[in-house]
Amino acid sequence: CASCHGLDGTGINNWPNISSIGQFFTDDASLLIGLVTNGGGSMPPFATSLTADEIDAVVQYVVATFQ
Repeated sequence: CASCHGLDGTGINNWPNISSIGQFFTDDASLLIGLVTNGGGSMPPFATSLTADEIDAVVQYVVATFQ
């Protein structure tokens, strides 16, 4: 995540700022899980490189960290 979104989530080289994305997914993270799994726009899919449990962990981290 940090290679595109930066350690603080503000984005690097015109990649999206996700620094407050967690506030949009506090009740239902299924859309974010889908984005990490399947990719979207310029974001690559991670379904073949991460397990479902790892994707869930990434999403939990992003939601908790980037409020």
